[in-house]
Amino acid sequence: MGKGSRPRPLSVPLEELDRNFDAIFGKKEPRPRWVPPPLPGEETRKDPVATGLVAKYNCWCYNCLKEIKDNRGWPVTMSTFIVCPNCGNKRCPRATDHNLACTKSNEPGQPGSRY
Repeated sequence: MGKGSRPRPLSVPLEELDRNFDAIFGKKEPRPRWVPPPLPGEETRKDPVATGLVAKYNCWCYNCLKEIKDNRGWPVTMSTFIVCPNCGNKRCPRATDHNLACTKSNEPGQPGSRY
């Protein structure tokens, strides 16, 4: 049986394919969300914000958060995406240090910004 001797699929309108997709291909259950397994000696992974580690500093800047360690001894900044609380930009100088002014800009190379 050669490459060209197999029957070709029929062209089906997209609306008909949408209506009959489950009947044609079978209904698939959604995949469960993957959760990383806990590390040895760790019962469950805990969000540093939800557990109140960040609340004791009352600040979201990189300079304050880098002092906080999680239960593995790593800085919270390794697993937290830090943005300016005013404008939401990661390159804003205020995201690096709460004493700096918010520039409302995401341009790289701003004075005082880590980026």
